[in-house]
Amino acid sequence: MKKLQLLFVLLLAGLTAQAQIFAGEGLNIPGDYNGFINPPSEDAFRSENQSAGSVMLIDQGTRRWQTTFLTAATGGSATAGSYEWLFTSGPTGNPFANKWANVNVVFDQLQGYVKEGGDNNNVTLTNGEWYTINWQDQGYQNTNAIWMVTSSEPIVITSVSDPGNGSDETPDNVAQTINITLSGTKSAEEAIYLRWSTNNFTGNNNNTLATCDGSGNCTADIPAQPSGTTVTYYVYSTTTAAATNNTLAGNEDMLTIRLNNQGGTNYSYTTNAALPVVLTAFEARADRDVVDLRWSTATEENADRFVVERSSDAKAWEALGEVAAYGNTAQSTGYTYQDARPAAGANYYRLRMVDLDGSYAYSDVRQVTIGEAGEVVILPNPIKGQLTVQHDLGAEALVELYTTTGQRVWSQRTQAGAHNVSELPRGVYVLILSSGSRRVTKKVILD
Repeated sequence: MKKLQLLFVLLLAGLTAQAQIFAGEGLNIPGDYNGFINPPSEDAFRSENQSAGSVMLIDQGTRRWQTTFLTAATGGSATAGSYEWLFTSGPTGNPFANKWANVNVVFDQLQGYVKEGGDNNNVTLTNGEWYTINWQDQGYQNTNAIWMVTSSEPIVITSVSDPGNGSDETPDNVAQTINITLSGTKSAEEAIYLRWSTNNFTGNNNNTLATCDGSGNCTADIPAQPSGTTVTYYVYSTTTAAATNNTLAGNEDMLTIRLNNQGGTNYSYTTNAALPVVLTAFEARADRDVVDLRWSTATEENADRFVVERSSDAKAWEALGEVAAYGNTAQSTGYTYQDARPAAGANYYRLRMVDLDGSYAYSDVRQVTIGEAGEVVILPNPIKGQLTVQHDLGAEALVELYTTTGQRVWSQRTQAGAHNVSELPRGVYVLILSSGSRRVTKKVILD
């Protein structure tokens, strides 16, 4: 009889300390803000597994439950005020079967919650604020959670660039810039981090704060790596306060609001010293209704060919043609290719440099804009020393540059082409292009 009692106690202890809560019951967050109804009537506080709530399980990385909600006088999941509340998990007939309590919430701070704590949790909410809650699922025992606050709805990380352009290979000993696109302008409280590792996050772990502009575009650099290194990375958002108040390394998952990890597989590339060529120059220039491509190599080793690729959006690429490589040389070698039928508008070009064994690498991307018939196109704008004008006004077209005060500082009768204006001071100018009865005016910037 005593053996049976001991076995029962051990089984009960094992169930109590299991590594995760029962997913079918999930996590609920009842409180005074919702009349302490459990399961809560408001989606933001109800488990996704109970009447399709919004408290969702994230089982990649640190297993956790997350919800995001707005506090507002109208239209939010709660209104401003100070509230008692709980984390709970249990069956529909007994939703308070397990609770985690004893915390006065400090925003943007990981805090420890006591299983079956005697005092309800407390939080003060403010209208117009968005709150993201992460609760660490460690089973039926004490655990950690965090409330993070932003002044607008958290942004979504819509895209993350691949330095290998799909080939999984990049040059060794060269730092890589990762381009990140957001769904919009992030709030002042949000911070975007690039998390990367050279051993698939099994011990080597780095977090690089991204630099973002006001339009939802961010960049972050991964330092140069030796040949044969596989770099794994993804991008996540948190709050600046959360990153400051807590130890970031090791807590990234619990501090994450949104992430882009390529659907769970993470992004990766492998450095490779054995690239087929060393490219020293690659240019794309419009000549009326065609685009001339020129490039040169410093050295080639077992190089087979160059595949010229074009895209209208720098995402979907098509092969236009191939140019045979010299093969093996330590001398500078030049190449040309003409796109006789570019599309109107933006045309993006890149080279796929293929080795004899089939391995390949990509060049940087070049853009050329082809104007519609009758349109005048200025390239680039801002102008960096050389002004290229594309037009169909004929050989006698007059190109003039004026200051914003009306002083003419440069003029030339010319066909479409490139012109050196590097001697002019930096600033904003008015370009006037005229021929016969036709006259076009554009604002340009000399940088």
